[in-house]
Amino acid sequence: MVMRKYKNEKIKEANRYFKELVYQTAHLENKGITYAETVNTIEFYKDAIKKIAFEKVVIIDGLRRAYEYIIQRANSDEQPDENDIKEINKLIDSYEESVEAGNWRRTKVRIAGSSWIPPVLTSEQSTHFILDKSRIKSFEDGIKLCADTSKKQLFLNGNKRTAICYANLVLLYNGYDCIKINDRAEYINKLLDYYEDDKNFDKFLEYVKKESIDIEK
Repeated sequence: MVMRKYKNEKIKEANRYFKELVYQTAHLENKGITYAETVNTIEFYKDAIKKIAFEKVVIIDGLRRAYEYIIQRANSDEQPDENDIKEINKLIDSYEESVEAGNWRRTKVRIAGSSWIPPVLTSEQSTHFILDKSRIKSFEDGIKLCADTSKKQLFLNGNKRTAICYANLVLLYNGYDCIKINDRAEYINKLLDYYEDDKNFDKFLEYVKKESIDIEK
């Protein structure tokens, strides 16, 4: 099948770019995480926790485990679903908000830098949202999944990381490229603009497409 051919190619590519994917996603947290710190944490964890700030190691290691899960899961024949995004959030957030990690958000939150206040969804609404958005037919659909999942703030913590990781799982599963972020500030600014007004999605889409590993099959 054509999809299987592309899926295999993209999974191999994700493995090749593994450290870069972890670094770019970790960089979203604005903790000053460097690529060298990312590599050292992935390859020499026991040594890294003695030399690198614990909050950085926690973010990097959580994303390492999340991307290992993503790459393995993308090779499955089963469509990604709400259980996958919960597992990804649990892996990402297990050190930071361990009690709520992997559980749908049940309280109100505010987003720094935005007037957007995401509604508190029921478990059924959150599940339906993920199942509906995960049926992508293009790379652009995967970017929309990422943006909308970020905007919904489905979890108490780690939402931007969870959104991009889950979107990358769905993209890989369907034989598309992973989302790539080279400029954190630009990504965050365009994402916040989308939070404020849905009409700004095209600008976010244009930026992500431009930065991605390889938008053409």
